[in-house]
Amino acid sequence: MSSVPDQSVTEPFAHAVVYIVDDNKELCSVMQRHFEKAGLRCRVCHDADEFLITYDPAQPGCLILDIRMPGMDGLDLQEKLRKAGDSMPVLVLTGHADVKNVLRAWTNEAFQFLQKPVSNHALLEHVMEALEKDRRSREEQGEVADYGSRISRLTKRETEVMDLVVSGRPNKVVGVELGLSQKTVEVHRSNVMKKMRARSFAELVQMVMVARGGEGPALRPGQRE
Repeated sequence: MSSVPDQSVTEPFAHAVVYIVDDNKELCSVMQRHFEKAGLRCRVCHDADEFLITYDPAQPGCLILDIRMPGMDGLDLQEKLRKAGDSMPVLVLTGHADVKNVLRAWTNEAFQFLQKPVSNHALLEHVMEALEKDRRSREEQGEVADYGSRISRLTKRETEVMDLVVSGRPNKVVGVELGLSQKTVEVHRSNVMKKMRARSFAELVQMVMVARGGEGPALRPGQRE
């Protein structure tokens, strides 16, 4: 069940959904009313199977998850999501906070582990933090895909030149290593900048770093863009 958010929700979360998976129907109704009053969309499920049927990984949001439920328990669901590569923030909300459950939840990268009862105000704050984390994560994933797509459109030679240039090698050295004239290296480098839509050498390095998930190379002393 969902509702359209009102103007109290900040723009980045206008399309996010707070998933609530708990077999306590009364508690779910209380949480749903509170979140929707704050302008957040909610979707309530009373067991893991219902959630898995309705869940869309492309939908921004976060998950509030009980542990003890009929069928698949909450921690099994959390583990299933993580093994599938899902990075949606999970807030485990339970009345059964023993050491084993806490450790298992953190091992599977829970965003928060909260013990019932939690005040509506505190829970809303945790949810907003989780939605912000999800927003940043999706933004970063979008950048990785975008920059990777730009790199894929480079020719083999342009990619070779780019890799050597961002590693800190001057154009002359790149030319020697690839058997090219300095002028040809400059042409390839210019093409790389255009295709990558990089406004500066520093931005090109950042793009490559993000796309490949590694650390950007340090510029050599005295090296210019």
